[in-house]
Amino acid sequence: MIAGDPTYDVIEALKAYFSLPIARALVLSTVRRTKLDGAPLPPHAIAKVVTALEHALPMYIADASRRGECIGRLMKLVPKSGSPKWQRRDRPMARGRRRGRQRRRGLRSLRR
Repeated sequence: MIAGDPTYDVIEALKAYFSLPIARALVLSTVRRTKLDGAPLPPHAIAKVVTALEHALPMYIADASRRGECIGRLMKLVPKSGSPKWQRRDRPMARGRRRGRQRRRGLRSLRR
């Protein structure tokens, strides 16, 4: 990874929370898991990497405030054009989970 490669910026942001080898390993494994392996990533792919890191970070940073700080730093790296797509994606899932819970509660009350 070289300066100018967007993954370099992600590693630099993670260095505030992890040592350099750990930050590098975390980014590389995330890039592989999101199937973005290969040449330097295009800037629009950083949104996918940051989203994957956001889901992985609870395993590595237990403190919610520190994790939120870290995610905030990573979010600053996402280009404005890539940001809304992945932020909107979570809202329908949360809405669906909420509706499911409401339906289950309604069914329980009918059984009594």
